[in-house]
Amino acid sequence: MAIKKIKKIILLFVFSAVFSVMISSQSGFAATISLNPTEDFTMTKILNGGHKGQYNSSNSSLLGEINNFQISFLKFNIEDLKDKVVNSAKINLTGFGLGKISLYYVDNDNWVNESPKKHLNYSEISGLLGAELVDSLEINGINQTNSFDFTDNLSDLLTDLQTKGDNYFSVALIADSGIAQYYSSENHTSQDRPVFEVGYAPVPEPSAMVLGLIGLGSMLGFRRKKA
Repeated sequence: MAIKKIKKIILLFVFSAVFSVMISSQSGFAATISLNPTEDFTMTKILNGGHKGQYNSSNSSLLGEINNFQISFLKFNIEDLKDKVVNSAKINLTGFGLGKISLYYVDNDNWVNESPKKHLNYSEISGLLGAELVDSLEINGINQTNSFDFTDNLSDLLTDLQTKGDNYFSVALIADSGIAQYYSSENHTSQDRPVFEVGYAPVPEPSAMVLGLIGLGSMLGFRRKKA
């Protein structure tokens, strides 16, 4: 009788362990990591002079998006996400304006830095753009926070995470219409700075996976003996 009770206790323990491993592998005890840009800047069109119509980089506390006039870039260090199973992603920007803004993937992380860039044609800049991640998000007000959520379009981020040596993820903001001015990482108010929020499930530890396999084997063994 005592042996049966012990077996039941062991079986209950094993079942709990297996269930925990299964849950952790599915949800990974979902968590979120928040990343600030390592680089962010705006390219602005020259309106007068010998280089009229070309673009120069401009550093300020604002990221500007004005249709056919400005385009902004942001770069994030994603090294801390390398061992995570990413399941959601959004970039939160706070600012003001009236317009519609789209978010694009940028493959060339080396180009996305705040070193001065002068007298570039729009074709040179737009040639850096990859897939559109978020289409025409509207801004309409003052101190409004826009969440550029591309959870349904994670392929570029996942590719960067899986590529050895690529520890950065870069994006560009372009106005489809109207004007938007977002606060940059240089803004004096920390809560208004850009934030990249990534939801993830940690990869199950090898020890937990082994425990799950042992538990599963034990359960099957008990069931065979009982049969």
